[in-house]
Amino acid sequence: MAACIWEWLIENEEVKKIDRIMVATLFSVCGAVGYRIYSKVLAQKYNFDSYSSISFINVNDEDIGNRVVKMIAAVLETISGYQSGTKVFSLAGISNCFVVGYIAIIFMMTLYIGMKGKKHFLFYTYIVMLVAFNTFIMLFTDVGFSSGVFVSRYYGLALTFLFFIIPIYCEVEANNRKKIVYMACIMISLVVDSFVNTLQIQATDLNVGRRGAITYLKNNDLNFGYATFWNANVTTELTDGEINLAPICSAKSMKSFEYLMKKEYLNIDYIDSTCFILLTREEYNDEKECSVIEGGRKEYEDDFFVVLTYHNSEELYGLAANDN
Repeated sequence: MAACIWEWLIENEEVKKIDRIMVATLFSVCGAVGYRIYSKVLAQKYNFDSYSSISFINVNDEDIGNRVVKMIAAVLETISGYQSGTKVFSLAGISNCFVVGYIAIIFMMTLYIGMKGKKHFLFYTYIVMLVAFNTFIMLFTDVGFSSGVFVSRYYGLALTFLFFIIPIYCEVEANNRKKIVYMACIMISLVVDSFVNTLQIQATDLNVGRRGAITYLKNNDLNFGYATFWNANVTTELTDGEINLAPICSAKSMKSFEYLMKKEYLNIDYIDSTCFILLTREEYNDEKECSVIEGGRKEYEDDFFVVLTYHNSEELYGLAANDN
């Protein structure tokens, strides 16, 4: 938004130079206010990662070429719906061809603007530099990869700015026929890709294994408990906040997994009524001999999840203290 407004100010001859300075100052003030809110309000209530701990990778120990290939594959899947491992002559494979096609068109538009476009050059430079900077950060720091897997969702946010290239290109390109062809190709590709992905999403319920445990918790008015990270917030989301879960590292340790967690959950006396712990079948089997599981009352189990209940959170943490 800041780049858009600044671009308009640069091109608008009627805007006085002093007004541009005032707007630039306003941006700085807004940034300072935002940081103050982050550090004094949000940071006091929530735990989240910051970028202060970023470090560069050891290039001698890393295969840069392999990192580039993983980035390309993950980015295709993140921003375009590209599906790896599909057969070429299948519905998903045909969709992949359209995906690669419209990404190639956007790339060609970017090159054309760089060579021919003087209009909107500031905004164009901002977009290109934003993507280039994020590419560098993802490749040469420990932000982009986790246990050898590229975390594409961080990079995908920067790449969405590339879609602003399309309206800039339409203003720069004088050949209307070429613009129509390019836009038609992009629209057809997006429609085909969206159609194929929608069909596959509708045919697959990734949360089917959670339904039984969630139904039990709702029917028995169990509205607060604990679960490992990938099962805590998901359950809260699927129940529209009716059931709240505090993320933990494991049942044995009962150590809080503080990422995206409300700070009041850190209080071991947070709830003075019946609470529960929700474990996957694998988590339950791996730690079934720990005090938390042995001391809990097994109220529900199926092929996917196990629910154990406790009189209150103090009892639960007291059992965990036996193993720690």
